[in-house]
Amino acid sequence: MTNIQANGEVSHGTFERVRAGIYKETNIPNTPEEQQALDGFVNMLTESNSDAVEIPNVAAGKYVKNLWNASFGMLSALTRLTPLQWLQDDSSFKYAEETISEMMNELLQVGRALGYGESNYLPDPRVFIESAFNQFREGTDFVPSTLLDVRLGKPIEVEAILGEVVRAAKTNQIPTPVSYNRSQTFISDIDLDIDIHLPNLVYRASRSIGEK
Repeated sequence: MTNIQANGEVSHGTFERVRAGIYKETNIPNTPEEQQALDGFVNMLTESNSDAVEIPNVAAGKYVKNLWNASFGMLSALTRLTPLQWLQDDSSFKYAEETISEMMNELLQVGRALGYGESNYLPDPRVFIESAFNQFREGTDFVPSTLLDVRLGKPIEVEAILGEVVRAAKTNQIPTPVSYNRSQTFISDIDLDIDIHLPNLVYRASRSIGEK
């Protein structure tokens, strides 16, 4: 994983994973030229000891990546805390775990409606969440890009991360109250107090969402 720092430098973490494919609107086979280009790209990465594999449905893979951004990433930005910091306080961890579980269930329903469940890309929500928290328990104080944007005063990708999911849910008539409230909270109330101690900050974020 990488982060862009305030001075423009890019910091690289130890976690690295590349899932590559040819992005298409429909699930049609790659042309020989497309497959050759894809093979060359993935081989270049694996030969440099990177964790890179080809996936047949990269749109589904992209959606799975967005599961993390929409849940862990957005909640980090809202609470102004990294996931590792949630683990330092029992009430904060409980709030984070419950909120992320609610969002994950909504996001997976939308993913299944989009057809991604048929390709077996969508993970079991409990396994997905537990695996992510276990990484942070090992001491990985990764700063999600959404939280970094808040710290640097930059625009947050609310529309790309949450907006698309909410719109897809509406199109498929799937209720997503938690995800919708998160998106509206970011749009209308992103300027939460920063200098508040951890338990109060989590309470403020929770209360703000509940009032929307």
